[in-house]
Amino acid sequence: MDDLEALEVQRAANSKFSISYKSIKPCVAYVLVRNPKNKIFSPNHYAYLIATELRSIGEERDRATMVLRAWNSGNGQSLRLNELNGIIGRAYSTDYRYGCNHPMVVEHCPGKEDCNYYGRLFARKGRHRESDFYKYGWQKVLSPTRIALYHGIKELERLQRLGAGQLIVASYDVISRRTGVAGSHLTGNLTRLEQVGLIWWRKGQPYRWRHEATEIRRAIPIPRPKNGAKMRSL
Repeated sequence: MDDLEALEVQRAANSKFSISYKSIKPCVAYVLVRNPKNKIFSPNHYAYLIATELRSIGEERDRATMVLRAWNSGNGQSLRLNELNGIIGRAYSTDYRYGCNHPMVVEHCPGKEDCNYYGRLFARKGRHRESDFYKYGWQKVLSPTRIALYHGIKELERLQRLGAGQLIVASYDVISRRTGVAGSHLTGNLTRLEQVGLIWWRKGQPYRWRHEATEIRRAIPIPRPKNGAKMRSL
């Protein structure tokens, strides 16, 4: 699959299932849209792959169930409803993620040099110490809510099995639950963390016709507070 076809299947997944083409990996979008046939892997395997991807990009379980049922219907109802529900339940009870070299997806890979997901995921690297957050005095600059939010973002990295500074893709509901910050307060607090240089973020679009998850990435290595930052809770 070349990069143009990768973009086409991602957009097809967005059009058919209201899944953000900027969030879902192109190899999984291919499986979701094209229903590939393979003598080694069964529909059960592909259903689990799709379910784990939906979980990892922040889709709620009910949404994943709707998508998988629609996919299964277009696949000739190859899985019974109880089988499908069991697969979704297993996918949402673990933090498992398929790697880029898994044989189920590698044949549908556009190539790591052409894959936006791979590039965003591994673009940010650098040596750092988490203790620098306190060493540089961020606890004196940020409000308790923003400190909790920052540490909640670190927890999202762990839950999604990401390295420090790798791209997090999640819904507002997931971010709110994991950070303890109310959804109505997320935008302002995430914006503030970006303004002071601790994170980069892009707000998702919850509307059905533009269903895109929110993207967050921590600045790594952890920077020092900008010159002139007031040492008080903001």
